[in-house]
Amino acid sequence: MVTDFNNAGVGNGKDLTGNNWKFDPGKDLDLRRTGKTYNDALDEAFNRTGLPKDQFEVTKWGKDINGKSIPVEWQGPNGASVNMDIPEWNNVKTNGTLGEGPSQPHIGYQTPGKGANRTRGHIFVDGVPATRR
Repeated sequence: MVTDFNNAGVGNGKDLTGNNWKFDPGKDLDLRRTGKTYNDALDEAFNRTGLPKDQFEVTKWGKDINGKSIPVEWQGPNGASVNMDIPEWNNVKTNGTLGEGPSQPHIGYQTPGKGANRTRGHIFVDGVPATRR
C-alpha cells in the first residue's frame, strides 16, 4: 500500500492542467490513483468548507451515465458551496476552448466569506459521475 503519495508520483497534482489555473497544494487535493471515490472527495470538500453538511442544500442536479439524477451542487450559508464539475462538458466557451479553471473532472468547494477571506479549491478523483450544466 502506498502511503507517501508525493514520493510515489501519486496525488501530487503534477499532471493536472487548466486555463489560468495551477494546482495549489494549500487548497487543492489530488486523490487520483489512490482508490478514493467521488463520495470521499465530496466528504473532504464539505469538511474543507468548515461547515456541517446539514447546513447545505442541493441547488443543482445532474444525470449520470445511466440517466439517474444525482446532486451536483450544494449551497451553504455565507457563500459556502460544494460542486461536481466535468469541465469538458460544462466549461466550454463558444469558440470551443475550455474556460478558466482546472481541465480535469473534480469536486470543487468554496468556504464561507468574501474576497480574501474565502478559499476556493478542487479535489481531484479518478471519476466524477455527473456535472453542473
